[in-house]
Amino acid sequence: MKNYLLTKDLLLELLQGSKSQKEKISLKLEDLLQKNKSLFISMNTLNNILNNEPDIEKRKLIYQNTKSLCEKILLLDNNDLPLVFGFQSQFKINHETAMELLIAQKHELDCILDISEKFQFQKIISVVSLILEGE
Repeated sequence: MKNYLLTKDLLLELLQGSKSQKEKISLKLEDLLQKNKSLFISMNTLNNILNNEPDIEKRKLIYQNTKSLCEKILLLDNNDLPLVFGFQSQFKINHETAMELLIAQKHELDCILDISEKFQFQKIISVVSLILEGE
């Protein structure tokens, strides 16, 4: 069974994207779940999304839906921060991307599921890109 980390960009597109993009992502996630794949999200990603939503009821709904979609919400601890900084320096990437990459590696996930090519620079973990075309 493969384990996938859902990125912030993918989840934001699922929440805020066009109807056709939301449908494409939903179909891909449903397909993965039907094939007994496991989906995960990082606490940092979830917190970023929730902090940017002003409506408390929408926050609750986002949390509940994420919790039902994902098998587990993954964490980093204080000892992981030097590794995040190391990834930033080594790969010349931003902090958020480095955190997602480290979470996937630390928790021994098989793939990162994203909508961009921002993880294509590395060979640490496999990446599945859902490149969404315009409508």
